[in-house]
Amino acid sequence: MVFKQSGQQLIDDVTDNISEVSLVSRLLEGEVLTLDDQQTIIDLFVSLEVPKQFATTISKFALKLEVSQEEINVLVEYAQEQGLTLDDLRALLKDMGLSQEIIDGFLKDFN
Repeated sequence: MVFKQSGQQLIDDVTDNISEVSLVSRLLEGEVLTLDDQQTIIDLFVSLEVPKQFATTISKFALKLEVSQEEINVLVEYAQEQGLTLDDLRALLKDMGLSQEIIDGFLKDFN
């Protein structure tokens, strides 16, 4: 019984990792993500100890969904609290596929 439970846990862990690796690979290759990918993105960031509120906003960027200025402001404030610089944020947003114009608009109030 113990081996069965351990085996099932291992299968679950591998399955979770495969979906996360696949997602990251698709993001890096510039593939269009679907709404089904949103929860995987959120779960991935939460596993990295990013609070769910911020993980949800990040997932919207990755899926190219509309993000409100209020959500951006809260996310930028969180990033500042975590010690990220303006250059770090620019690189992150660029990696998510946003244009320089959009990035500049989002970060105009970042100090």
